[in-house]
Amino acid sequence: LNVWGSPVFSYVTKECLSVHCFDSVYLLTDSEYVAESAKELFGRKVVIVDQIPREDAVFFMVSGRAVMLTKETIADAIAKYKGGGICTLQKCRLNVL
Repeated sequence: LNVWGSPVFSYVTKECLSVHCFDSVYLLTDSEYVAESAKELFGRKVVIVDQIPREDAVFFMVSGRAVMLTKETIADAIAKYKGGGICTLQKCRLNVL
């Protein structure tokens, strides 16, 4: 899906890259189209995977469909959860950052 001439995931990926607080930015997809598009757009700036890399890794996940997400929103969310925990329906991680 494209919005304003670019794939939807590219907006979120650009914002994640612009935060400059992540060791790596992973793009999680099982779509060959998304993987190839990401390689063309970002080269080696993102790591393309089809599953979460490590069970014990500390990570911050955002939806590739969140076109309006900004680097400020990402930084704010990280700041609010420092020393805390982030829970999902599948997993709960404590002391995330």
